Amino acid sequence: FYYTRENDILAYDRTGETKSRYRWQVRHRWDMGEGTDTFVTMEFNKLSDRNVIKDYFYNEFEELGDTPDNYISFVTQKSDYSAEFLMRKRFDNFYNVVERLPEYKIDIPNYRLLRDLPVYYKANASASYLNNTFDNTTIYPGQKDLNAVRVDAYNQISYAARLFKALSVIPYAG
Repeated sequence: FYYTRENDILAYDRTGETKSRYRWQVRHRWDMGEGTDTFVTMEFNKLSDRNVIKDYFYNEFEELGDTPDNYISFVTQKSDYSAEFLMRKRFDNFYNVVERLPEYKIDIPNYRLLRDLPVYYKANASASYLNNTFDNTTIYPGQKDLNAVRVDAYNQISYAARLFKALSVIPYAG
């Protein structure tokens, strides 16, 4: 947590105005324990205004930009697949953000289908509800949010072969 009461004592045209500026930030990673292969990552940011990171955390501003992320992510990694559930939400109304409410991904790495032949299957799929929220303070006043549902899948079957003991060939369909 960072908080300051800023005044204009060093300004050329002093008005005596003071304003409160703050930044709330919470980050956490939780490994759900042995045998689960699941971990949760969370980050929450709440700012008083759009320039507080630039004014008080300039190195972070240069490295990450001025739009902090707010999300929670559940990731499971097994030998046969990996899966991720992600929710990303905007908490400050002065940023343009594409919210993911939620997004789910699954990835299956090369999986051998036949015991006697080197035939492999690989897949990944994702589905998400996207909500593009606009800055409604200055740049886009009154702009309506844009919503979309996205579903994507990729499947591949391949055959691994070695020719002349030196050349590997992997034809695939997908």
